[in-house]
Amino acid sequence: MIDEKISGTHYAIIITEDGERKDIEYDGYFNESYEESMNNREIDISLNENVLENEAFTEIATIGGDEELGIRVQVNPDRTKEGVPYFKVFNDTKIKVGETKVGRFHFTDDKMEYHNDKYLDWDITNDDIKNIQIFMNKKNKRQPAYTNWQMTCYKWNEEYGFMLDKEEEYFNGELDEEFINYPSYVPSTTKMPDTWNTDFH
Repeated sequence: MIDEKISGTHYAIIITEDGERKDIEYDGYFNESYEESMNNREIDISLNENVLENEAFTEIATIGGDEELGIRVQVNPDRTKEGVPYFKVFNDTKIKVGETKVGRFHFTDDKMEYHNDKYLDWDITNDDIKNIQIFMNKKNKRQPAYTNWQMTCYKWNEEYGFMLDKEEEYFNGELDEEFINYPSYVPSTTKMPDTWNTDFH
C-alpha cells in the first residue's frame, strides 16, 4: 500500500476485479481504496495487489485544464530516453482515446509534433496557440504562486526524475547548474515560445 502525499494529479494503472486494465487519477494520499468520480458516477477501486508491477506512479502529471478554453495540459516523460522535452496539450478537458486531439509542444524551441498514440492529430490553429498561451499564463490552481507554464516546466523535471518536492529550489535557480547539461532538463528560466511551428511533424 502507498500512503504518501504526492503533489499534483497523477495516474495509476490498475487491474479491476473484472480483469480490466484502467487508468485512474489520484491526488494526495493514495490508499488501499480510491473513490473516483467518473462521468458523474462514484466508483470504488480496490488497489493493493491489483496495482501492476513496474508501473511508475509519478511519470505522468496533469497540470490542469480549462473547459472554457477547451484544453488540458499534461507532462509524461519517458525516463529511459533523452531528448527534447515537451508537454502534451489535449483539445478537451476530458480525454477520450480515439476522440480527443493532442499535440506535443516543445519547451525550449518553437516546434511541435503529433502524438500518434491512439489520439487524433490536432490541426493547430493560431487561435488554439493563443488559448494555450492564455492557459499557461494563468496562476496554477494547486500552486498559485506560480503560473501554469512554470509548473509545467517544473513538473516535467520532477516526473522525469531530476527532483522531487523542490519547487522553491527549482524556481530560485538553485538546481539549474546541476542539471543544465542534461538534454531533457528544462531550466527554471525557460520562457514560453511566442508560437509553435505547426508545420513540424
